[in-house]
Amino acid sequence: MYHVVPRGVGKAAAVALHRDRHGLSRAQTAAVGDSPSDLEIAPEVGAVFVVANGADAVRAAGADEGLENAFVTPGAAGVGVAEAVDALLA
Repeated sequence: MYHVVPRGVGKAAAVALHRDRHGLSRAQTAAVGDSPSDLEIAPEVGAVFVVANGADAVRAAGADEGLENAFVTPGAAGVGVAEAVDALLA
């Protein structure tokens, strides 16, 4: 199976475009995901959270190396998303 995507198109570019269109700074945004590709967004947001069920895949890919704004939630799936929201509101 092939996934053909034009150069410059991806999650990070989409987040940057969305932020710009809404006048949001990097510090005003956050992301939650469960895969190594979700960490592509890290340079475009203030914080990116990986829910627990995706943490092993992220670590195995080395996708979290050097990212100071990436965090792993204790809980998986929806619980992890709720933990990320709680952390942002605290």
